[in-house]
Amino acid sequence: MFRRPGAMLTRAALGLALAMACLAGPWASAAEVLVTARVEGSKYVNTTPQAAFCNRFGPGYCNVRWTVDLPGSFSKSVDLASTNARDRVYAHLPPKRQLTLRNLSNGETATMNMTFSSISQKVTYLSGVTMLIDVTGGCSRASSPIDGGGWTQYLWIVSSPTNPAPCSSMATGNGRIEEVVISDNGVAFEPQFPEVATLSPGTWEGTVDYPLLAGEGFDFGTLREGGDTITFRYRFTVMHDIRVDLPAANTEVALNPPGGWQSYLMTNRLPERLYHNAPLRLWASGTFAVYLTCQYVSNARCAMKHPRLDEYVPVTTALTLPGTFSMGPQAVERARLYVGAANATLITPPAQASSQPGTLHFDVDGSNLAAMIRYRGEKYQGNIILIFDANP
Repeated sequence: MFRRPGAMLTRAALGLALAMACLAGPWASAAEVLVTARVEGSKYVNTTPQAAFCNRFGPGYCNVRWTVDLPGSFSKSVDLASTNARDRVYAHLPPKRQLTLRNLSNGETATMNMTFSSISQKVTYLSGVTMLIDVTGGCSRASSPIDGGGWTQYLWIVSSPTNPAPCSSMATGNGRIEEVVISDNGVAFEPQFPEVATLSPGTWEGTVDYPLLAGEGFDFGTLREGGDTITFRYRFTVMHDIRVDLPAANTEVALNPPGGWQSYLMTNRLPERLYHNAPLRLWASGTFAVYLTCQYVSNARCAMKHPRLDEYVPVTTALTLPGTFSMGPQAVERARLYVGAANATLITPPAQASSQPGTLHFDVDGSNLAAMIRYRGEKYQGNIILIFDANP
């Protein structure tokens, strides 16, 4: 018999930290945007400061979307009656893009995608002529434009975020050319993050560049300035959670032969093995490691000791989890566990594992059992501690 005081668990919170920085003034040659979020379980919760346009159009639109301000402002000559959409108030957002994320600790990589779903700009003009009566092209109005006396702010929804078509204000019939300043640029976007369970612990970072050019990146029509770049930078830290529940009665277990001792005592036969199977429930958000620490060690396995003599019997400790768990290409079926972090078994759960059943197996085989039988009536015992490391 041996005592196992329970599974020692390493627990940590998983968080995603992305931040946002804006550069004021004209378009900078290397303007950068970062985004913030918090991970709860398998979900990414948006904690990015909302774009400025959310204050004007109300929280209802932005509370369910990711929004950011684009840095800088620019001037433009707007031809209110032009048949060329690029000469009016104009926005052509980038298509769906993929970027590579890299774990700065171990060099592992992952990919994510992002698309843009809406655009808002504040247009300040000299004459007081309202230029944003309606939108045409690949957008529709999310709300009526807001007029502030000398400026108008619009919010347009992109009809096809995967591959947006150009959007522009409709021609007004007013033949004048208006000098304007376009500022308070903001977008709503849709990040498609990797599944939390697929990311190893550590700090991840990745960037994607969007030039300010016709037909590439962000295109705002005919501008005096151009050729600059906006970089979206993603940076976040992953720390996984793990939880293992064992029935209270299984913190101390007794090893017995199949069918119990009675039949073996009556026939004086040697059992093939002694064993005990202990059920468990497991929650995990990513790849974890399992290994042992022991009161007594025998060849990288835990052992039980004779109560008086310096004799030890190794105990084979193994773990079984449902078929959706894996150790590389193999299923977790009676996977042997060994002493020390250097001998840890790495196990990958199916995305976010919640309350999944499993079994711990403790065995003494016949070859080691023969030594124990010489001391009938004696109690062998030892402590086994199982370490489940959520962030190996």
